[in-house]
Amino acid sequence: MLKGLKNIEHLGIYSPNTKRLTDWYCDTLGFEITFKISKDQPEKSIYFLKGASGMVIEILPSNNEEHKRILDDPGYSHIGITVDNFEEAEEALKSKGVILNIKRKTSIGWTIGYFNDPDGNVLEIIYRPENEEI
Repeated sequence: MLKGLKNIEHLGIYSPNTKRLTDWYCDTLGFEITFKISKDQPEKSIYFLKGASGMVIEILPSNNEEHKRILDDPGYSHIGITVDNFEEAEEALKSKGVILNIKRKTSIGWTIGYFNDPDGNVLEIIYRPENEEI
């Protein structure tokens, strides 16, 4: 292990409109803004968001146009979010206008579903029976 390595602190996502994407992660998934580096335009500010389990996402401004990601594109694939009840999580997402693109049971009994944020980044909800941890 790399000397001094503690933990992965955060995941960075570039967005053409950081305010819009930040609002979506807060309103739809319940993340909270923990730190903000303000710029002249809110859509170019840098936001640090924290989820219930402590996961941190940094949303940074991009000057490039957005593009739709496909799950098996090389590189970053998706953000996996565990849930206590798959059906309730799916309904909560649906109430926010989010529809799962793919939903299935895995060969080891997990239930997973994929969806996209407004910039096209792929997210996954995962239910593992009896709160199995990996």
